[in-house]
Amino acid sequence: MNASSGFSLVEFIIVLGVTILISGIVFANLFGSGQQQKLDAERDRFASALQDARARAIAREDGDQWNVYMDGQTEMYAVFAGTSYESGTTTDVVYLPTGVEFVSPTGTTTVAFTKGSGTTTAATFVIGRTADQSASSTITVDAGGAISY
Repeated sequence: MNASSGFSLVEFIIVLGVTILISGIVFANLFGSGQQQKLDAERDRFASALQDARARAIAREDGDQWNVYMDGQTEMYAVFAGTSYESGTTTDVVYLPTGVEFVSPTGTTTVAFTKGSGTTTAATFVIGRTADQSASSTITVDAGGAISY
């Protein structure tokens, strides 16, 4: 028998297949993790806007109530002072990045924080990934104005 050194074609194909399989699993996990981080970052940013509006209302900044206007159609939200988004003084307008959307509510909603107390009407928001509705994050504002997620 003649001893040969090196790999046979079958061994090479098996090693190649295992390498491709492991690479695919690693890539899928990295990609999914990055998307979750993007979703978490947007949730934190939206919650921060709510907290900012509440703090301004408690401080009676500009002598008015402070609000966060959310539009589920255009996937944007804005912090403003006044009684309506259209006539109020807007300080920040943020559009959600591609791949992230408001799952609920889908229309327009305004969270109005009462000047001096920061109280509001309870509201719940769900932000999710466009491609994967099972990946979402819920932000809740209670009647006392406390924000949680």
